[in-house]
Amino acid sequence: MSKRIVLFLLLIGAPLWGMAQTILHCGQEEYMNYLSLTNPALHKQLIDFQNHLNTHTQSLQGLSGGNLRTTSSNTIISIPVVVHIIHNNASGAIGGSNNTNISNAQVFSQIDVLNKDYQRLNIDTINTPASFKPVAANVQLAFCLATMDPDGNVTNGITRTYSSQASFSISDETALKSLAYWPSDQYLNIWVCNLTGPTPTQTLLGYTQPPGRRTTGLIDQRRQCTD
Repeated sequence: MSKRIVLFLLLIGAPLWGMAQTILHCGQEEYMNYLSLTNPALHKQLIDFQNHLNTHTQSLQGLSGGNLRTTSSNTIISIPVVVHIIHNNASGAIGGSNNTNISNAQVFSQIDVLNKDYQRLNIDTINTPASFKPVAANVQLAFCLATMDPDGNVTNGITRTYSSQASFSISDETALKSLAYWPSDQYLNIWVCNLTGPTPTQTLLGYTQPPGRRTTGLIDQRRQCTD
């Protein structure tokens, strides 16, 4: 691919697995706040991009009379995905209860859910709020686990990397991504790990960032990937 894959993923809903934990369903706000303190230049770059995107969207909406829908071409765009499982199971055992090294089946299940959501095939579409119904649509994207790695080898699109670090926070982003990464102009990288919030008693379900970084991708809470 010659263009960077641009995706904004919103994680909605999750099981409650520990009442002592404060669950932050989306860590986007925490991530942007962290950047504003630690990397103001990058924070400004991402804000500027978002403002540009908003202006462009408003312009298109004006040209279309307020309707952003277009005639469907029935062309599905496939997005190659690599899921990096970052675990601290020294034995390398895969799957099972409370195992950070989640099974392939769990990954396959979540990719299936993701495709149903983006193609509006999920069974709860009847619950779409009235204000969203005019724009709710099949966006004609298909997330497909990669079949070839950056070196041209056959793959199932899942990598497994051991780390002695039991959990990661937003401030660990660089260290986390250094453990496993494929070029983001060719793949959508998804890192699955134990993801904590700003404090040890908080749990993030996931976050991503707007384009503007070489390592753009999605970081996801491994306990969100349920069977």
